[in-house]
Amino acid sequence: IYFGVRKAVEMDNSSNYLVIDIGGGSVEFIICNNSNMFWKQSFLLGGARLIQRFEPADPVTDEQIEKIYQFFDIELLELKEALKKYPVQKIVGSSGAYDSFAEMLFQAKNKQPMPKNIKTNLISLTGFKQIYQQLITSTYDDRLCMPGLEPLRVETIVMAALLTKYALSLTNATEIIQSAYSLKEGVAATFN
Repeated sequence: IYFGVRKAVEMDNSSNYLVIDIGGGSVEFIICNNSNMFWKQSFLLGGARLIQRFEPADPVTDEQIEKIYQFFDIELLELKEALKKYPVQKIVGSSGAYDSFAEMLFQAKNKQPMPKNIKTNLISLTGFKQIYQQLITSTYDDRLCMPGLEPLRVETIVMAALLTKYALSLTNATEIIQSAYSLKEGVAATFN
């Protein structure tokens, strides 16, 4: 994931980055810069797994959101400690849900799909808050109709938004950099 992200995102060594890759079963967190990985950990907190555990209402309730955040407080203690040791200035969202966040914002602004050759996008905190609010107040059927949201992410995107908001709360990051590159491109990069 790190090598894939590094091919898309122009990271430097003057800032630390928190790379987040949310899958169905797990989420990967990597604290890094362009030259080094300082810390990495996988947690069994993927979107599908969180849905299975919490069985959220449609739409998710405030009480359920609070329970999920309390669960993150316990499960992500190691991430909190790592971020104290290696404070980050930027978050990189790797592929998956972050592609959807970027596409939804692009289509809301431009009324057309994003060009396919774009490797990265900046998602402002304002833009993310807008998407977050839209997602947590939506039903499954609402999300099926949202421009830019792929049907395969309709079920898990709310959990990805909650996890992203929680991670943001642990940092001083002012934006999210969406990377279209992830694991697949990283594997390819290691063979080149």
